[in-house]
Formats: sequence, structure tokens, C-alpha cells
Amino acid sequence: MASMALYAAAPLSLLLATSPLPILAAYVIAGAGVEIYAIHWEVALQRAVPDQLIGRMTSFAWLCGFGLLPFGQALTGPLSELTSQAAVLATAAGIALVVPPALLLVRGMPHLQEPGLKDEPCSSLPK
Repeated sequence: MASMALYAAAPLSLLLATSPLPILAAYVIAGAGVEIYAIHWEVALQRAVPDQLIGRMTSFAWLCGFGLLPFGQALTGPLSELTSQAAVLATAAGIALVVPPALLLVRGMPHLQEPGLKDEPCSSLPK
């Protein structure tokens, strides 16, 4: 989850940078964070969702993730005019910093595991 908070570097760079190089670096950092999160997300889906439902669950996740993007993009312009570009970018960075760690407060999130397996101490693993 913490890797997803790295995405805050993107709007912060647009808010604070005075040249293109820091913006490029921030987007590399943000992209790395998103990709690390994506790997964990896909593994968690494969482990937690039954095989007969994985297609539906993946489709729903993609629909929510990408299907709602146009709405956010459509709101960005009016919100920028209503407040300011700086306020919108700062809010986006704040959301990216607060929401991923807040998800750890959801019951079961910090300890995702494969269904049917019980927690075993690391010392019981084969050597």
C-alpha cells in the first residue's frame, strides 16, 4: 500500500517543479510505485478470488479503475476554475498520500493470505 502513496510525487512535481527534469523524475517514482502496487494487487486477486470468479472480479476492478477516469478528468477543469490549479494538485497529492495507508485500517487488509492456509511461524518452513 505504501508504494501506491509514491504516486503523490506526480501532482506535487507539477505543483512545485520549476523545470522539466524534476517532473520527469517524479513521474518515474510515481510509475514505479504504481507498478509495485499492481504486482501485489494481482497476486492478492489470484490468491483470494476463486478461479471461477477471477474473470468477473478482474473485469470489475478494471472497470472501476479505468472506467471512472473520465469523470475525474471532467471534474478537474471546473474544480481548477472554481478554486485553483494549485489547490487541485495539492488535493490530488493529499489523496494519494492518505488513502493507500488508510486502506490498511480495513479489517483483513494488513494480513492478506491464501484462503484455507493458517498462519504458520517462519521457523516451521522447510529449510
